[in-house]
Formats: sequence, structure tokens, C-alpha cells
Amino acid sequence: MEITTRKIQVYDTPVKDGSVDGVKLTAIIDQLNFQAGRRLQAVVEQVGSLPRQQGAFAFGLSTGKIHGVLDALGIVYVLAPPSQWKPAMGLRRLLNESQGDNKSRARRLAQELWPENAADFARVKDDGRAESAILGRWFATKMGWLC
Repeated sequence: MEITTRKIQVYDTPVKDGSVDGVKLTAIIDQLNFQAGRRLQAVVEQVGSLPRQQGAFAFGLSTGKIHGVLDALGIVYVLAPPSQWKPAMGLRRLLNESQGDNKSRARRLAQELWPENAADFARVKDDGRAESAILGRWFATKMGWLC
């Protein structure tokens, strides 16, 4: 995998009362659209919950808010199942690898890909940032924007 030193912009998903804050998310995407001077494209991980998983309703509500904001802003987006993008980026869960170890590998990969952003992926709780950035790189490569 090619390593780059190009810095990326990292944003945490805004949260209010335990769910995605649609107003703040809209403001972030509007600002990015303005900076880009064109309508953005996005990739969103296609997620689901296991039956009886605690918090499944709140998780589904947050996922729906993200889709709704993108739809309302006219952002074309692709849903990417983890079974597609994770193996392509070398993040398939290894035999006997815990989920935590897999997420740590994602953070290390993000630090390798974007060394100037290493601090953005340094903490254990930054695994979501790392996976999101790597998902974005997978999408950009798939679209032919990166080699």
C-alpha cells in the first residue's frame, strides 16, 4: 500500500443527547462543500445491528440522521459494507484477533498513511476516526481519485 504524507481533515461526528447532531453535521458538510467549490461525494459504512443488541434503536436513529442530512444536501453517497472495504484495506479480522486488536491495527494503519495526522489517531477511542479515514481512502481509490 502506498504511503503518503498528505495531511487530511479529520472531523468527529457531532453528537447531541447521545445521537448524531444533524444541525451541526449539516453545518460541517455545508462548509466542506463551500471550501471544495463543488458538490461533495461521500461513502458511508453500511452498518446493521445484531438482534437484541443494546442501543440498536439509538444506533439506527443516528445512522438514519446521517443518511437524511446527506440526502437533504444533495450529496451523492455510496454504502460500503465492511466485508468489502476492510479486506481491501488490509483490515480483515485475523484468526484469533480480538475486535480491539483489529481496531488498534486500523489506528496504526491510519498513522502510517497520514503521519502528519498521527495525533488524530493516537488514542484508543480514535479507532472510529481511523476506520472512517481508511474507508474514505478505499472509496477514493475505488473512484480512481488515488492510485
